Amino acid sequence: MISIIRGKIFLFLLAASLTFSIALINGCDDSGIETKFVNNPNVKVFDSLYIEEDSAAGQSFAGLNLLDGFNTTSTSASRDIGMAGGLDSLGTNFYFRSGIFDFLAPGYETRFFRYSADMPSSDFDTISFLNVGGELDSTDFTQEDTYANGVWSYFNTPLTTYPVYAFYLRGRKAAGENNNIRVYGIFQPITSGDRVLGSPYGFWMTIKARININAENDFRRQIEQ
Repeated sequence: MISIIRGKIFLFLLAASLTFSIALINGCDDSGIETKFVNNPNVKVFDSLYIEEDSAAGQSFAGLNLLDGFNTTSTSASRDIGMAGGLDSLGTNFYFRSGIFDFLAPGYETRFFRYSADMPSSDFDTISFLNVGGELDSTDFTQEDTYANGVWSYFNTPLTTYPVYAFYLRGRKAAGENNNIRVYGIFQPITSGDRVLGSPYGFWMTIKARININAENDFRRQIEQ
């Protein structure tokens, strides 16, 4: 009899434990109503995009396709941004510019504004909305590159600051891509290096980015269902 009671108590505690675990996973509000989270269908997350300025290699991957999240050659027509600068042979003074700036094979136009001059990587990961006084608009993005004629800063190696830039894929909208819906995004450099010291080439960088394909000022990875 005692063993039967103990068995029932064990089953009860096991059921209670499972219920509590499920509640922790899904979350409950103060009223006890279960809250479920799903991946945001309008947000794409790219945690490690690689870009380099290495023309000595013949085909430098100095471009990025920010709509689909992959690097491109410096003359690819699918690039949204390209790396430029670095002509001092010291692995310094690089920046990103709109994909249209290459006379060999123009890509897509991209416009920028700098959201933060320096931000911890962990803080970037918590960005949900850009605090710009309201919804984003295409007129918020005023610059054609991340240097802005010296108003902002270059990228160097090693990185000493970790700025956050917002961007608008203006060329994609002009081409009617993404169902003719504007695409906004944010990115931040993670690491940088120089494989060929003393040469104007060899600089590389990784960045992380998020884009919203529904023209929204919303970069949450997950949303309530």
